[in-house]
Amino acid sequence: MLKEKIKTLIDNPEGLEQLYQQNKKEFKQELLSSYQDETTHPAIAFWKARLLFQPKRLINERANKAYLINCIIVAIGTIFLIKLPLIFGFESQELEFLIKNMPLIMLLGLTVFSLSTKSNIDIKKLLYTIAIYTVSAVVINLIAEKGSTSPLVYIHIPIFIWFVYGWNYSSYSIGKKDRLDFLKHNGDIAILSAVFAISGGILTMITIVLFSGIGKNITNFYIHNIIIPGITITPIASALILKYRPQITNKISSIVAILFSPLMLITLLIFLTTIIIEGESPYTKRESLFTFNIMLVPVLAIIFFSVSELRNNNIRKYLQVILLALSTITLFIDLVALSAIIYRFIEFGISPNRLTVLGFNILTCIHLFKISINLYKSQIDNDDEPIVANSIAHFLPFYMAWTFVVAFLFPIIFSIN
Repeated sequence: MLKEKIKTLIDNPEGLEQLYQQNKKEFKQELLSSYQDETTHPAIAFWKARLLFQPKRLINERANKAYLINCIIVAIGTIFLIKLPLIFGFESQELEFLIKNMPLIMLLGLTVFSLSTKSNIDIKKLLYTIAIYTVSAVVINLIAEKGSTSPLVYIHIPIFIWFVYGWNYSSYSIGKKDRLDFLKHNGDIAILSAVFAISGGILTMITIVLFSGIGKNITNFYIHNIIIPGITITPIASALILKYRPQITNKISSIVAILFSPLMLITLLIFLTTIIIEGESPYTKRESLFTFNIMLVPVLAIIFFSVSELRNNNIRKYLQVILLALSTITLFIDLVALSAIIYRFIEFGISPNRLTVLGFNILTCIHLFKISINLYKSQIDNDDEPIVANSIAHFLPFYMAWTFVVAFLFPIIFSIN
């Protein structure tokens, strides 16, 4: 009997090898079952390691296959949610439904996919996440539309949910390193999503032109059944690719940092010059004030994206100078916007919109000041990105808190009519 032969020859390497070569499958079964709990015997430890060894390539292939299956399931569920108005016969309300829910559904898909790739899930915190999504969906669909703060709620709830997605992505950890990893992850998703968007746009144009050539107008069908579902699952597909090839965007990140940070600086300088020449005052023109505030978001995104490249010694000095100039000019613009919103407070009184913009301007003003100081210190001390990166990560909880206030407390504070 093979089991007895193994026990007899356990200290005979050549004998065990002969048994193994005679019947590999049976040998494996018998040895592992006979010595399941044995961990100290050298020969048994060796054979267990040999028989149970799995090449890293196979492990990665299995993980990638699991990621792909998870992604497909999540994508199907996401598309189902985005098609709810058509499924239940509310075609006339589809546009309103998409405006309110599309960002929420996209983030839900990303959150579910992120959780599906983790080996351990904290059930208690998962329930918190489900509760937050449920409350957010109720507020944005049933409560917000009845109040004067509706536009603010529609904008800020997805931003708040984005923070919740980050909390889940980071396995419920909120350390600075986790925040930076999450921000980098979002930058990578944005890059890949942009690539998908360009490719999808080209494919859409070709498809519509081809069918129009044979007298078929498929524009409406294509928008509802391809473009809208495609946009919804693009971030999920990007997250899947990053699981397969996490290094895929490294080169692109460098290009974005090297090209877009100086381009953004030049754009801001031209913008300021134009404002001065044309006399476009944010104190008297609401549109100018709106523009001042909108541009703060991409500038902060470009600064973070570029900060991650400061570790590259070949371009570090170049980027430090560009980013310091960029953050300083943006800080100046933010101070002008802040003074303008205070002026409008004095002139026209308090409103939900003005209070929202005021809080955002105060946060970004303090944040940009801290970033500028740390960029200056980094240049003087010849340091790399950590001090600047930490200053970026440090402020995320403050943005999350303000977003929560605007999304969930403003409707109560300003009363729902």
